[in-house]
Amino acid sequence: MRKLIVSFSALFAITFAVLFVCNRPGQAADPTAGELLVPPVETAEIHGFDPANMDKSASACTNFFQYADGGWVERNPVPPAFARWGKFEELAQKNQMVLRDILEAAAKNTKAKPKSLEQKVGDFYSSCMDESKVEAAGIKPLEPEFKRIRIATTTQRTTIGLNRFAMSM
Repeated sequence: MRKLIVSFSALFAITFAVLFVCNRPGQAADPTAGELLVPPVETAEIHGFDPANMDKSASACTNFFQYADGGWVERNPVPPAFARWGKFEELAQKNQMVLRDILEAAAKNTKAKPKSLEQKVGDFYSSCMDESKVEAAGIKPLEPEFKRIRIATTTQRTTIGLNRFAMSM
């Protein structure tokens, strides 16, 4: 468990390091540069309460949700790709685009120092995104793991195999 936590901590640290390396002054990431599943909503910078989100035609005593949020709900229908939609989902969508842009920039950077974090992250991302190579390889890279699963005949062997897998993460 400790190695799993250390692994996730390292991955987290690498992500932040890449954010720092790839987002130098003058190269600010544009969250709308990628392809959003939902077009971004153009809004002025609003802090706190926005009366435009209210539906003043609804009675606050009868349906407070409609009264308080009816305007926002009307202007922001749930996109087909989502089960729900709100400001947090919109923010998460934009964050995904920023992260993808960072990874793609690292993958395209041929001038990154060898063995640097940026070069490693870029290479890792590129290897996963080379769909033709992944499709050509099929399940062959997983065969050693399938073999280990087939020979794990006891609970003890299965536990050892699972621990080995967790340690390699």
